[in-house]
Amino acid sequence: MFMENKTGISIWCVVFIFTLMIGVGCRQVPRKKIPPFKVSSTYSFKADSLVVKVENEILCPIFLKASSEDSSLQALLNLRFPIFLKPLQDSTIVEPGFESFQEEKISFRYTLGDHRIAPEDTTISIPFPKGKAYKVIQGYHGSYSHSSSFSRYAVDFAMAVGDTITAAADGYVVGVIEDYKHGGRDRKWRPYANWVTVFHPDKNIFTQYVHLQYKGSLVEVGDTVKTNQPIAISGLTGFTSGPHLHFNVLKATEEGFVSIPCTYYKNIPGQRLTRGTLVRRKKN
Repeated sequence: MFMENKTGISIWCVVFIFTLMIGVGCRQVPRKKIPPFKVSSTYSFKADSLVVKVENEILCPIFLKASSEDSSLQALLNLRFPIFLKPLQDSTIVEPGFESFQEEKISFRYTLGDHRIAPEDTTISIPFPKGKAYKVIQGYHGSYSHSSSFSRYAVDFAMAVGDTITAAADGYVVGVIEDYKHGGRDRKWRPYANWVTVFHPDKNIFTQYVHLQYKGSLVEVGDTVKTNQPIAISGLTGFTSGPHLHFNVLKATEEGFVSIPCTYYKNIPGQRLTRGTLVRRKKN
């Protein structure tokens, strides 16, 4: 991999952004969100017990959390949850002591990964094919959209719509969204990006590839991927001011994903990929 600093914005990029600003003003965000993976859960009250049936259909450990608007029920749930499930594990959970809450409603949510184990290794490959070169348009702690705990160590590569994205390490596909068609500069578009998420069990990290083209995933949930394997096509969906790949390395926490720094092959720290840097992957 070779990097060089080159600042400035090309004319085609200015024209594209201007066209985008005009074109997306009248678009409406989708009416419902698309789930990235399938973990199903049902519950019932039998005698004095809460019975929860969970099906984890992804190749990744999960934690199941439970919540209720009833404060007394929530206090009891806090004593029994979260519950850990291994990859592809189905489970029937029977918890006694719920005889007073037969009519109360319970909702469930999931966090991916085992936050009790620290990431083993954060050395990965550049997420595009050998022989290609792309400029960084936003790096670590970018003021435009890389300021939250979820994105502070993400890197944006100025890929054109239709370019190929490759896996940064061996792993399993645990999330895919590819049915959104549009995006824009308004933050209302943030929840409506297409993306692929890959779990890397040997490293205990996740990588995420965002703003994909409509139907731009080349993989499905459950697929095994290898480093440098084509997995997606770059697009222009979600919250974005122009075409690019938003690439993020994540670790699991109790509350969900948190962005973490990484090192790219050839011992290049991610913080060196600053705005304006041209990243070139050699053919060999």
